[in-house]
This record gives sequence, structure tokens and C-alpha cells, in this order.
Amino acid sequence: LAEPEIGLFIVADGMGGHAGGDTASRMAVTLIRQRLLRARQNGSFFVGNFSRQDDGQILQLLDAAVREASGRIFELSSRRPELEGMGTTTTLLLVHGLKGYVAHVGDSRLYRLRQGRFELLTEDHSLVNEQVKAGFLTKEEAARSRFSNIITRSVGFEAEVTPDVFHFDLRPGDLFLICSDGLNGMLEDEQIAAILRSQPPAAAVGALVSEANRAGGDDNISVVLVRTGRA
Repeated sequence: LAEPEIGLFIVADGMGGHAGGDTASRMAVTLIRQRLLRARQNGSFFVGNFSRQDDGQILQLLDAAVREASGRIFELSSRRPELEGMGTTTTLLLVHGLKGYVAHVGDSRLYRLRQGRFELLTEDHSLVNEQVKAGFLTKEEAARSRFSNIITRSVGFEAEVTPDVFHFDLRPGDLFLICSDGLNGMLEDEQIAAILRSQPPAAAVGALVSEANRAGGDDNISVVLVRTGRA
């Protein structure tokens, strides 16, 4: 989902079979969007400039939106045997004023390219990442692990989920990439960064997907690029 008019950008990568994964990812995007639009319409948020203390309120809203979506998806899967076990990653960026707000669950990723520096802003909720953090695997071993597709947190697989939420200041010219693991699972971070540095965003989206497919991409590849205004 990319809705620049409200500053909302989401990548949701479903799991649990074709039907279940598609249903979970669509529901997550729709429910989160609806929750934020309700807040916009009732005037509770997105009005005027936020003070520093309001950052926490916005993050609470994102947290609640993701949790609500998870409960609704789980409830549906409990009633529909063919959808049992479905869930989805969810990584969203809300751009408002001079700040970016993030809610993240799973192993989709949010990167930032700022003044040439490419940086991963989210942390994968995955088995191999837990093993890397514990010192059981190196990053190189994790990339080759047959367990690399096992995630430890997802929206809808269980009734309750705890998203990572955080915010940061934006700078003119920042470029944000939200992607599913179908991209970063095929391309090294430096390969991704090289494409983003060398091409305008509109061309870079197609180039990233094409390069990942050439590298043997066998997963759904979702890519959203967001550039902040220049000074």
C-alpha cells in the first residue's frame, strides 16, 4: 500500500498457504488503513503540528491498529478451517510533518538511504536472527540457513502480537525502502543500495525486482519507495 496523500506506506507479506497468506495480508493492510483513517476523520490525529509529547500518542495508535488487525485475522482463521494458521508480516511507515513513525512485525524490512548511507531501521523477527543475536550463527550462516523463512512474530497467527514501534526525524531527500524478504533474501544490502543510489525511485522499483528475479527470486517481491521532499 502506498497512499502519499495520507502519508501511509505498508508492506504485508502473507503466510499460511496461498489463500491464507493473501487473505491475511489484505486484511492487515485494510484494517490498519481503516483504523488510521478513523483517527483522521474524528480529528484525534493528523491535525496541525504535533508536539514532542504527541509522538507517543501516534505510536500508541499504530500499535493499537496492528494489534486490532492481528485479533481480527486470528478470529477469522479460527472460524475458517481453510485459513487456519494464516498470518502476515507488516511493516508500515507513517510520514507526518517532519517525522516518520514505524510499526513493524515479521521479517519484511524498512531501510533508509540518507546522504549516501544505507541503513536497516527494523529488526527481523525471525528464527535465524534470534540465533545470530545469541551467537549461534554468523550473518553469513544465517543467510544460507534452511530455517531462514521461519518468523517468530506475525500479524494474525496468534490473537495477540506486539509490534516494534518507533519514530525518527525526517531530513530532506531521505529515501525509504519497505520490502518483503523476497528482495533482501536475494540481494545483498550493498546491491540494493547501489541500485537506489544510481536510479530515480520510479526506475529503482523495477530494477530491484528484476535484479532479485535474476538472482533466483522464488518468493513474492513487494517493494515500496518513499522519498521525502527536498529543502
